Amino acid sequence: MSKTVIIAGTGPLLGEAIAREFASHGCSLGLFARSTEYINDLAADLRGEEIDAVAVPTDVTDADEVAAGFETVREKLGPVDVLIHNTAVRGGGPITHCDPEQFENVWRSRAYAGFLCAKEAVADMQGGGGTILFTGTSFALDGAAQMVAWGSAGFATRGLARSLADDLSDDGIQVTYAAIRAQIATEDDELGATAVRANDVASTFWNLADNDTAITTELDIRPRDSG
Repeated sequence: MSKTVIIAGTGPLLGEAIAREFASHGCSLGLFARSTEYINDLAADLRGEEIDAVAVPTDVTDADEVAAGFETVREKLGPVDVLIHNTAVRGGGPITHCDPEQFENVWRSRAYAGFLCAKEAVADMQGGGGTILFTGTSFALDGAAQMVAWGSAGFATRGLARSLADDLSDDGIQVTYAAIRAQIATEDDELGATAVRANDVASTFWNLADNDTAITTELDIRPRDSG
């Protein structure tokens, strides 16, 4: 059955791979990002393949913009069945090289934006079920000595996902945190021991969202040869 999917953070690597994977299964797509030109081009390309796709320029750290973006998708595509929170911002470095603004930006992009998007998605999913998937990193499991902003935001986002999973399971809503322990590579990249293909991650996400009988709260995605 076709699903209405919002990808919050549709970029040219994993975000696009997710969009194309779900599109291949007949899903309708709401593409959220601040990169207006990119998501407009991607949506037009998908529509050329007879996929219902809407580009929604959105700052997902702004509550009003998130609410307006979800309303646009509802009006054009219907209630949301799947939310994939896939945002990312720059924020590397140890505490001596991480200023307060940078630290807050990473947290807002990951945990706060995840809360805003999930809150809107749940309004559509209660009573009918659905999937909320947080694309994350292993920093949320192990910490990150040289990535203090991402390490902190990772734990916060994973905590949000786990709390939502416990809260919403009785409504048939699956909430999953996917910890990716790898670099993301395209189909054309040489695949090293520390990388996974974006398309493979995207197909894993589809299998998760298409499962109507089981709920997965956490995924640990790593290269096949990583040990």
